Amino acid sequence: MNKAKRSFLKQRLYLSFTSPVFYVAAVIFTVFCAFQFFFMQNFFGGNGTTDLHYFFSAIPYISILIIPALCIRTGGSWEDTLPFTSAFSTIAYWTGVFAQFCAMLLPLAAVPLCVNLFGDVDAGAAAASFLLVILYAAAAVSCAVFFFSAIPSNTLAFVFSALVLAVTNSIHLVSRFAATSSVIMRFVQAASFSWHFDRAAKGILDSRDIFYFIAATLLFFLLTVLIREKHAGKTYTKQERTQIFLAALIFVFASLNSGAYSFRLDLTASQKFTVSPYTKKLLSAAESSVRITYYRSSVLSSLYPQTRDVYDFLTELAADKNVSVCAVSPDKVSSSAAALEYYGIASQQIQTAGNNRTEFINVYSAIVIEYEGAWEVIPFILSCDTLEYDIAGRLEHLITGKKRYVTVLCGNGLSLKSDYSYVIPWLSAQGFICNEIDISAGRLSYQLEQSRNYGNLLLVLGSGALSDDDCMAIETYLESGGRVLFAVSPYEADIENSWHITKSRNQRLITLLSAFGTEFSPDIICDLSCARITMESYENADGSAASSAHSAQLNYFQWVQLLPQENARQGITLFWPVEVRSFQENAGNILYTSSLSYEMHPDTNSPDSLFETNPFILSNAGYNPQKAVQKMRPVGVHVSDSVYGFYNAGIFDNVEYEVITDQYFVHSLMLGYIGGAYGDYRNLDFLVNRLLRLNGEEELAVLQDSGASSAKNQFLYKVTDAESFRSARNQTIFCSFILNPLLIIAAGIASYILRKNKIRQYAGCYEK
Repeated sequence: MNKAKRSFLKQRLYLSFTSPVFYVAAVIFTVFCAFQFFFMQNFFGGNGTTDLHYFFSAIPYISILIIPALCIRTGGSWEDTLPFTSAFSTIAYWTGVFAQFCAMLLPLAAVPLCVNLFGDVDAGAAAASFLLVILYAAAAVSCAVFFFSAIPSNTLAFVFSALVLAVTNSIHLVSRFAATSSVIMRFVQAASFSWHFDRAAKGILDSRDIFYFIAATLLFFLLTVLIREKHAGKTYTKQERTQIFLAALIFVFASLNSGAYSFRLDLTASQKFTVSPYTKKLLSAAESSVRITYYRSSVLSSLYPQTRDVYDFLTELAADKNVSVCAVSPDKVSSSAAALEYYGIASQQIQTAGNNRTEFINVYSAIVIEYEGAWEVIPFILSCDTLEYDIAGRLEHLITGKKRYVTVLCGNGLSLKSDYSYVIPWLSAQGFICNEIDISAGRLSYQLEQSRNYGNLLLVLGSGALSDDDCMAIETYLESGGRVLFAVSPYEADIENSWHITKSRNQRLITLLSAFGTEFSPDIICDLSCARITMESYENADGSAASSAHSAQLNYFQWVQLLPQENARQGITLFWPVEVRSFQENAGNILYTSSLSYEMHPDTNSPDSLFETNPFILSNAGYNPQKAVQKMRPVGVHVSDSVYGFYNAGIFDNVEYEVITDQYFVHSLMLGYIGGAYGDYRNLDFLVNRLLRLNGEEELAVLQDSGASSAKNQFLYKVTDAESFRSARNQTIFCSFILNPLLIIAAGIASYILRKNKIRQYAGCYEK
């Protein structure tokens, strides 16, 4: 590049960053994106999440106006009179606007930093999103430069460029409001910014998305050069026009066919979209090929971009020489109906809206894994959240023949079918073969001995109905190598009526665990990190009787919300838990409350109601009214050690068990209380994870943990009390809505002063 070109390019950049329009646009741009995320998404009002998808999705919408505004040319087209080629003039024009947009992105880096005050932001997903936004800006600026070069009127150029950007931002919504053919749908997806950005928002850099924006940038650049040369009076021969047309056609088809030579990078912290070493090890053990068939309805491709990630992950699995993957559209392949019926795959209903109506359609999104004549089915899958865990568990069964058993008994006299109705179906769906034991049938020692045919894993829910013989049988089971997960407490609650808490009908199992060195506190735990429940009240705010019932939302401090932590990545809810500690050498705590928990002492003078449990009274009394000691408290322990027998004399090695101090944490009624409109199944996911770990399937448990938590691992767990929340919120508002705009305004004032000084210098030189 010669000196004249370098000088011109510097002058173009200088004019770009001394333009008042740039600084006004930068303030609007920065404030809009932050406002859209923090206020329009109700970040501070209860819907807060560290998922930055909504933040980044706001950028292209404000860019509809910002980018054309930056492209407005003042003072006529004086640049066209300079002795530079059309290509270089276009590059200079594009570079100035693109540099302005990239500069406006810099203050937005404060948003992820502020969100990180509340919870963990996935740095990989944020980096991938910023990169895709930059590539989008390159294409959008190229598009706007084309219209401003082709149309003499700034107003018309602004309108046309804004219209095209608006269409590319929203074209993916066409399928929701009108029936579209597969060809049109493919074009819509290729042209949609949201479709290409979806992967980046999750932390995936895909070559197809990168190529799309680069191709769009080059295509509009080529068109701009042609327009400029035409305005300069150049005419093209028929051969040149043909070559130009073919070049544009190559760009279009190369973009549409970019999937044939694609690659992707998984930048997420957990590498959730990359095949894990554990799954690769399973596949390497396969002695023959594994065939995976993905049955996906065509309509899902347009409604749920996540299904594309499912197919991409399956394709990555197919990189192994032992794996073949085939995708089938049941609505296009008539023979697939018989296959779906054979595998027992049923369609699922999803809701769609459009043309002022709501309708339900039946769709398929199922995976069949076949190996040596046997097969396993994932009946319905829409995203990659639990995909690898689901596949790995089924591969393990098919390839190694290993079966996963668990014996389940209710020790509190409740029923697995009615009271814990979710437990067996949930465990079965996760690959467990469940053996149910009925303690009312007696002979628990014999039943547990027979359960050895179903593995060495036992789940005990509650203990109030267990006799001495039952506890002796459980001790024998433990001491002979069985592993047990206890969900027990020294108290029972009348969960179907008054919620009154009483001592457990007997303390035999609690005594046994105490003999093993696991002790329970006599106090129940309250915590500011708690469930928020809706109750019916018949009183007014002043305590007087109301004429009719009204709903009230209350923080119920005795239903403790455990924040996301090492052994509960999603967090879970415990109901009236107590503190538990183990004095064994090889024992460790696996669950903790927040640092704001305190203990409530029992009222021994009222054995029928040892604790005040009325949500209205507790709420009116205020949090921690007695100012009890606040600290983190363990509510779950893992023990793997030698123990002294309680019923059986002797010292027994390698006894392994876990204790969760809540017998109701997977009770159907209690899960219904906290489930809300969409259900809350984190407790069940946690149960599965602990059983996998007790069963020695640590690697599979890691997959389950990361998969189950991926969709909900965006809690604002770093703000554990009102004061820390207010502090983080104030810092965020100050940084995003005061500091950033002030810094931009200060930079604008500085550029104005600099420009004035230069003008004075030039004037002084001219006078001399």
